[in-house]
Amino acid sequence: MQDILISPDNLVALIEQVSLAPSSLSPISILRKFMGAGQTPQRKDVILAPPVTPLIETLADPLFMGSLVYRGQRIYMDTSVYISANEGSPVVAVSSQQDKLRLQSPPPIDPIGMMLAEQLGNTLFDALEISWKVSTQEAHVLMAILDAARKREFQRFLDDEIESTDSSLPVSAVAEVLERPPKGGQWLTPGFSARLKLGTPNGRDFQATLLGLSEKSIIEMSLQSIGLSDALQRTLAGLLLLEGQFFLYSAKLNEDSKTTSSAEINGVQGRTGAFLAWIAAGDEVQLFSVSASGIINLA
Repeated sequence: MQDILISPDNLVALIEQVSLAPSSLSPISILRKFMGAGQTPQRKDVILAPPVTPLIETLADPLFMGSLVYRGQRIYMDTSVYISANEGSPVVAVSSQQDKLRLQSPPPIDPIGMMLAEQLGNTLFDALEISWKVSTQEAHVLMAILDAARKREFQRFLDDEIESTDSSLPVSAVAEVLERPPKGGQWLTPGFSARLKLGTPNGRDFQATLLGLSEKSIIEMSLQSIGLSDALQRTLAGLLLLEGQFFLYSAKLNEDSKTTSSAEINGVQGRTGAFLAWIAAGDEVQLFSVSASGIINLA
């Protein structure tokens, strides 16, 4: 097994040594952003050693790549795996390690799976049991509903009203979350809207979106309040405190060698067995729950 620590700028320099036109899937463009705008790699001391050459060739011209990012309360891990179109070429994993990048070939699949299982809990239990297909705007408002409900529950805890059974929300509380999203990694709305580059819906769109969620039986609408369905209340309970976030991405170079086909899954981890994931495609979002074992298998 080859296990190499290298700086981002040196890796860029090595990739450029083996290819004048790296594949669009090569990590070189991300590495250049990582290095900083306008910064150029220091080439004078970079020597491409023969044992390393096949690894760099894979990173310069991969046919397929897959990435896993997990950010938890006690750990951050990110690993991308690159596979070449050339038979016999090594499969290479790239992960961050402080200010360096770690290249490993073959990828340490079992240790990664064990570390992920330790953080997620390797169980088939699905605490949420939901599956909703909604529009992008409906998903955005649904995240705001969950955040508004979570804020309410936190306030009830502070006010010693934790035995309250009223699950309805004022419409104004959801509108406030959309207009002024809470900050920090504990909240759903800001990360979701940033990922999909969404703005605040206007009043008419907001009302139409609430109506759409009501027609899908995810919420119940009254004049000035929103009632949560049983499934949404279950989701609220499972995600009251977030323990982690995960991101899965895969891409393959198409036959024209210029364009790519890709798939992306984002999600959050709540209490044991509570995982909410989403896949965005065009103007649709598939929101679904998944077990810890399901996430590990996807990764």
